[in-house]
Amino acid sequence: MRLWSASRRTNIVLATALLGCSVAVVSESSAASAAVGLNGHHSSCVNVRGVLEQTVKYDTVGSDAAGTPPMQKVGDTAVYTDTIFGADGSVVGKALGYVTIVAIRPSDGHLLTDYHETVQLPQGTLSDSARRLDRNGMIAGEWLNFAATGTSGDFAGKVGYRRWRLLPPLSNPPVPTEKAQVEITLCG
Repeated sequence: MRLWSASRRTNIVLATALLGCSVAVVSESSAASAAVGLNGHHSSCVNVRGVLEQTVKYDTVGSDAAGTPPMQKVGDTAVYTDTIFGADGSVVGKALGYVTIVAIRPSDGHLLTDYHETVQLPQGTLSDSARRLDRNGMIAGEWLNFAATGTSGDFAGKVGYRRWRLLPPLSNPPVPTEKAQVEITLCG
């Protein structure tokens, strides 16, 4: 079994995070702290926790015929704008992205999706993507994990992950009032 499936650098960052290396939760005013990676070198990590995300604009292409819920067939695509809220409920950022249903998993009939996003927060911007995520799992509130690369500000040049999960109450298909818990860790 091959342990690493993404780039070596990303895997080292993810393994560092999984091993519980010291990193700080970054708020609007705090800076990244140092963490020791697997290779013994110090790397600066930025973590974002305690934020929620909610879709505020959503448009679909595909099987959105009258009476048919959107995002239910291979080829369906949604473009979305999400607002990101801080722990105090204030708006701290936004995410723009698109998701496409790319396959149906034969073993259980679950819809598999590819995501591409750009996220803007006070710390900077990042780009993330994921392939073959389980849409049915997402609707059930499971965590979705995205490979992420920092593109500006404190995130610039760092790699890691962004993950989120829908919070109850859940519906199928998801409705705009649903919120998602978000976590981001970028190191480098």
